[in-house]
Amino acid sequence: MSGHTPGPWRAEDEGTQWAIISLDDNLIGVAYKDIKARDEEVEANARLMAAAPDLLECLTLAYEWLRNIRMVVTDETIINTQPIATKAGMEWFRRTIAKAKEG
Repeated sequence: MSGHTPGPWRAEDEGTQWAIISLDDNLIGVAYKDIKARDEEVEANARLMAAAPDLLECLTLAYEWLRNIRMVVTDETIINTQPIATKAGMEWFRRTIAKAKEG
């Protein structure tokens, strides 16, 4: 699977729908307004979709940081050399990143 359209993306209110637009002004997706969904919910969904590239980058960086951290440092000394994230938590990060990148 190829990579997603690079971010940042933005959400624009187009009256009957919210458009998710790429940096180079291409349409990425649409959140439709309808009588079943409140306008605030549709807008929130559109903004969440628009944030997807940033959220993926943030999660990926956090995963790498947690994967590589092996110590807790105080102002004076290293007090622990154990991983600071649980295996289950790290697996959740890994699965979520894979879902976003691979489907």
